Amino acid sequence: MLKETDHLFFSEPLVLVLLYTSFCGTCEMAKRMLAVLSQTVKDVAFYQMNANLHPAVLKQYDVRSIPCFLIFKNGRWIDQFYAFYSVSFLYDKLQAYSHSET
Repeated sequence: MLKETDHLFFSEPLVLVLLYTSFCGTCEMAKRMLAVLSQTVKDVAFYQMNANLHPAVLKQYDVRSIPCFLIFKNGRWIDQFYAFYSVSFLYDKLQAYSHSET
């Protein structure tokens, strides 16, 4: 399950944050994919943040498009990406982050 957040300070080792907007169909599809992943991938914390309510976050991370995925590892922002082709694509991407040294 995706938890709504209004901050980007995390204690979990690996975090994926979905930046979304309320009337974005692609964002809804991303939420569904992440809901599936959150049921199977237990070593990643999944959050979502309404981009309309947090313009400072968009500026801070130079977000150019929505939906946007932000990755945090050990409390530090390490990456962001926009493309999510399938659940297996997201799964593989998260596995790569969990096994990386960053």
